[in-house]
Amino acid sequence: MRRIDLSPERQELLVPLASHPGAFGLIPPPTPLNLNLPLQEVRRAHEALGLLQASVTALPNRYLVTRTFDRREAVRSSQIEGTGSDIDDLLTFEATGNDEGLPPDVLVTFNYVMALEYGLRQVAEHGVKAFTIELIKELHKRLMEGVPHYGDVPGQIRQRQNWIAGIRIYDAKFVPPPPDRVEECLTDLLRVLRTRRQKRISTRSLWLSVLRLCTHSLRPSTPS
Repeated sequence: MRRIDLSPERQELLVPLASHPGAFGLIPPPTPLNLNLPLQEVRRAHEALGLLQASVTALPNRYLVTRTFDRREAVRSSQIEGTGSDIDDLLTFEATGNDEGLPPDVLVTFNYVMALEYGLRQVAEHGVKAFTIELIKELHKRLMEGVPHYGDVPGQIRQRQNWIAGIRIYDAKFVPPPPDRVEECLTDLLRVLRTRRQKRISTRSLWLSVLRLCTHSLRPSTPS
């Protein structure tokens, strides 16, 4: 990640990495509370969500739809980490319990589904109080359960520096914060999550998008 590729505002957020002399990590700015986005795009997104909700209402079992979406989300989010399993691989593994003939990383994708469902249950039961660092650690522990050759401690904030793209950190497209700064950044994000006031960002869909972006910028765990 080259300093000259960043805006002046982002350059001010770079910190040197003791583990990699000459390299820098980016400390994300505080979670934004307001956004100015094109209303037309927001309207289109909400129209699509409205159509989906209307379709689901007519079904005898809504779980048939949400279950599929959960698994597609698991596949896509896992692929960000470099997995090769697709939705068919995941459904086959769920149906058979056997990974024979499937990509070796199908277990990671399956674990993502289990972690997602666990997290949703916690939020349904406890509301915004569920958003804690302990929950993040538990989700990560479930995500890495049974995964061989994982290079860090499952269920713990990463202890090593990671980066996105590039064999060397000096060639990376993005370098997140050093390990000793991750927890304070997560604390800021969770504080905003637990804030009940909805004057922050106009729509829930935008708010979720912002939260996802903030989480990915932290990379709180070591990739599998």
